[in-house]
Amino acid sequence: MTGPRIWAHRGSHRAAVENTLAAFRLAIEEGADGVELDVRATRDGQVVVFHDRDLARLAGDPRAVAELDRGELPSVGGAPIPTLDEVLDLVLGAGLEVNVEIKAGSAACGEVLAARAPDELSRIVVSSFHAPALATCRRAVPTVRTAFLFERAEDVPPAVLAEIQGVHPHFPACSEAQVAAWRERGLFVNVWTVNDPSVARSLAAMQVDGLVTDEVPTVRGACEMRS
Repeated sequence: MTGPRIWAHRGSHRAAVENTLAAFRLAIEEGADGVELDVRATRDGQVVVFHDRDLARLAGDPRAVAELDRGELPSVGGAPIPTLDEVLDLVLGAGLEVNVEIKAGSAACGEVLAARAPDELSRIVVSSFHAPALATCRRAVPTVRTAFLFERAEDVPPAVLAEIQGVHPHFPACSEAQVAAWRERGLFVNVWTVNDPSVARSLAAMQVDGLVTDEVPTVRGACEMRS
């Protein structure tokens, strides 16, 4: 049986800074099937790959990403914060899939994705904790797959399920019955953030579609060991 797809959470960031080109290159080297990344829009409308609202944790700068133009952003991990296009060029060019989590800037993100080729869009999933962000992106790119992010199954508004193609639950929200129910609705199921080998094996047995992890080799090995 084919196991779940293994997605590198913010790239492989044990030996590189998260959400940097170095982290995504490492994910490619480690054999990930795809990468998960976060996007925000700068003041001048550029879509950059960055998780936090502000730059304090990774750059020691208290300012928010949205308050700065792209050219004003500091370096992180010794390199500029990458744009979404730069990461898509790298990761899609290597044959991997990309899960774009929208933190902010859904309209700008939609514009970036609308310019990508159809064969590239087929390997992109757009996810968010905010249903309106997904709706905004779908208006710009009707063919892109979208998935709702959540921690508990009860956090998913019923109306949202009719508009999306997949769900991205936190792993404690998954049970065999719940995963089966999502799949019966025709939804793909990618689970975050799974680093424990035993949890990975359990989810693989439930036939989830993908696992987002900080530990690509470990989690892949655990799934391959499943009898």
